[in-house]
Amino acid sequence: MVKVNLIGFKELQAKLKKAPDVLKKEAGAEIQFAAQDFRTRAIRSAPADVGFLRGQITVNRLGEMSAEVVSGSQYSAYMEFGTKGKFRPVVGVDASQFKGKSTGTFKDMLKNIEAWVKRKGLAGTYSVKTKRRLGNKATKQNQDKQLAYLIARSILNKGVRPHPFFFKHIVPVRRELVKHLINVLNDL
Repeated sequence: MVKVNLIGFKELQAKLKKAPDVLKKEAGAEIQFAAQDFRTRAIRSAPADVGFLRGQITVNRLGEMSAEVVSGSQYSAYMEFGTKGKFRPVVGVDASQFKGKSTGTFKDMLKNIEAWVKRKGLAGTYSVKTKRRLGNKATKQNQDKQLAYLIARSILNKGVRPHPFFFKHIVPVRRELVKHLINVLNDL
């Protein structure tokens, strides 16, 4: 699970707690809006095959002026940072906890890759004329399994390249949040 605490400005939070209730409500609304904006951006950037990763990105309201955005998928960190020699940490994020850890079995990995190969139509021989896959059901399944096995071995040996979708949004969302909070403070 990967998560980010969107508002980490302890001094600002301390000042806002002493502020009038109207200001607290306005600031809280801006913080919740920023969390939703972060979630929307992360969903748009997330790699999608069947949409599971995108569906696991959520916002949790922690309090009146606090929220966190979480990507709850087991493989979020591996998609964000990559694996093996292709691992690329993000500045300011401790990603070392994800490096070298497995989230499932080889059999599960093989099953998921096989389903992906089948959905994408990557294996097999196709007719030029009809553009349909040739062979009987058993042949097709065997071709899908063979290709899935080769892909899984390649992933285990070489890793997967990173597909940053989550942490890259911290800076622009924080910048927008600060602008909106300054506007709220100036309006009162």
